[in-house]
Amino acid sequence: MKLLIVDDEKIIREGLLKIDWQSVGITEVKATDNGMEALRIINEYNPQVVLADIQMSGLTGIELAKELIHKSCKVILLSGYGTFSYAQAAVRYGVFDYILKPSSPEEILNVVSRCLEDVIEEPEELSISYDISNNEMTKIIKYLGTNYMADVSLQSLSEYIHLSPSYLSKLIKKETGYNFTRILSSIRMMKAAELLKKTELKIYIICQRVGINDQRYFSQQFFKIYGKTPMEYRKENQKTEKKGMINIIKGI
Repeated sequence: MKLLIVDDEKIIREGLLKIDWQSVGITEVKATDNGMEALRIINEYNPQVVLADIQMSGLTGIELAKELIHKSCKVILLSGYGTFSYAQAAVRYGVFDYILKPSSPEEILNVVSRCLEDVIEEPEELSISYDISNNEMTKIIKYLGTNYMADVSLQSLSEYIHLSPSYLSKLIKKETGYNFTRILSSIRMMKAAELLKKTELKIYIICQRVGINDQRYFSQQFFKIYGKTPMEYRKENQKTEKKGMINIIKGI
């Protein structure tokens, strides 16, 4: 596993480099002092985790997270008290978590370790039980499975696929029997269920993590699929329950 550290304060950067990263499975570590250079390194180095300061000149940690939203790497932000609210807001950009400065090496390793578990965990099946040999449909499902936490819309999807929104809407309905909104919501609810079972994150954080800002709406959608509130689901910790994608879509 590879880690990239991005911090414009030399003393913090050097301190982070000294952490025993191998103890959590990190075998390669690189560091840079600015976000723009980080983008270049990421394209060449392909790290699984990026640990970035939230407040840097040139390109902030949040701006860096926005740039990486379509990348496979996970972003963890380092935040001082003055930027804590910004770090919370960054969750909607796909940031895995944020660490409040100052933090001990143990606290940092704990967050990175959880992040790595998320990276190496086999992703739950996102393919739908229909024939999606159609190459365009395959791209659509992969895109939604990677970007569900962002402000995804039919328009943004059309720009990525290079097809018109109206054509995409008809294609999705034809190939799956369901519309764009239902499939996106299904993916988000499935990811939310994983977070409820495997983390202690607060419900509002999970909402943001899966791309939903309205907690009431989130709870309503979750209940439609799983027949229980997010808190009830977490308490029961139903490890044996694993709904397939098609069943989740039908439940909405």
